[in-house]
Amino acid sequence: MSHALHRFAHEAMTTTFEAVIANEEARYARQAADAAFAEIDAIERVLSRYQESSDIAQLNRSLPGVWVKTNEHAVACLALAITTAHNTLGAFDPTVGSLMRYWHPEKKTPRKPPPQELAKARACVGSHLIEIDESLLRVRVLAPDVILDLGGIGKGYALDKAAAILQDWDIHNALLQSGESTVLAWGDGPDGSGWAIAAGNSPSVPSPLGRILLHHAAVSGSGVQVRGRHIMDPRTGKPVRDRVDAWALAPTAGEADALSTAFMVMPINRIRKFCQTRPDAKAMILTQHAHTATVIGHWPTEPRKENRS
Repeated sequence: MSHALHRFAHEAMTTTFEAVIANEEARYARQAADAAFAEIDAIERVLSRYQESSDIAQLNRSLPGVWVKTNEHAVACLALAITTAHNTLGAFDPTVGSLMRYWHPEKKTPRKPPPQELAKARACVGSHLIEIDESLLRVRVLAPDVILDLGGIGKGYALDKAAAILQDWDIHNALLQSGESTVLAWGDGPDGSGWAIAAGNSPSVPSPLGRILLHHAAVSGSGVQVRGRHIMDPRTGKPVRDRVDAWALAPTAGEADALSTAFMVMPINRIRKFCQTRPDAKAMILTQHAHTATVIGHWPTEPRKENRS
């Protein structure tokens, strides 16, 4: 059996997904990766609000109070999104699409909405406006003009489900990545020390962490370098202004994806408090005018090599 790393790529969700599989025969690794990518494609067909036939698009067209039968992925991803919204006190919210409609109209120039439009948009935002019936796989919105948008969690959720497919194939040492934003790894990596990745690099501020070692965990980054200047604060209804980047480490890719978005708008002291209650969550924040990043929690870093020259 070959112990080389096998790398595969796949386009989905407007980004490139990658799978790196260690300690497997090449053909078997290719077949397993194809199965994982097929799962990602299936999830995109359910979660993308831009595909008219998706469950989320149907919910966005539904009338308030009317139950919509949904796929299990829609229910599970929305449930995770709502839980994260509660845990972050609304810093992450799956109804943020209602704000995006006013600030970034589709196929139009971004604009600053007048106060009356902003007030109307904010009335449509909040996880309390979604009701989920997990037993019957159905969802309903509770107010008019609610627009669900899972862009801040969907790719991470897809990575978790793709990982489950690989594990069903008895792949126990692999890394999955969605574009430049989220990485999920399990197993001990190619050399037994973990999967080494760069985290927190910015054009203006080098990472204080160096490379981090992932074992059964995920890291996600949000910010103007990754997602552009369109991250909204659901609580104020306005775009983020004082943050450049935020990174989150969490047990799952879905949660890391959502938390990195939330950390873009949460006050630093609030992030510290959150991580104190969740020892398995870490954060790193780069503010607009800082020359160093704020690191919260003990990140699993690769030992730095001594300079013996």
